Amino acid sequence: MNKTSIAITTIIILALIGTLGYAMRSQQATPSTPQTTLPPSASNVFLSWGKLNYEPQVIHAEQGKPLTITGDLKRLTGCFRSFQIKELGVTKYFTEGDTNLEFTPEKKGQFGFSCSMGMGSGLLVIT
Repeated sequence: MNKTSIAITTIIILALIGTLGYAMRSQQATPSTPQTTLPPSASNVFLSWGKLNYEPQVIHAEQGKPLTITGDLKRLTGCFRSFQIKELGVTKYFTEGDTNLEFTPEKKGQFGFSCSMGMGSGLLVIT
């Protein structure tokens, strides 16, 4: 092989190794959290950090039934600990000593939730 062939072969091999490494990293399991997929009538939700946003991004609950949202303090940092559902007047700052937000949704509908700065967001669906 001449020097050009060796260089091209080396570049191709390095590109394949990089692609394989990326594929393997993206397939790794994320830390398991209780209830990442929520049933339509969830009453306990574990709120964590997913891909650049809250996880889960959609929370389903039932009207008139108590709802507990537990903040994952290992994954929620900064403003993401300051949780709010403006339309329902619900606010909570998750702390080491107080990780639960408890309330009873009295109104059916879809309500946006977010952090205090609006960087993270999601939807609460009450049926």
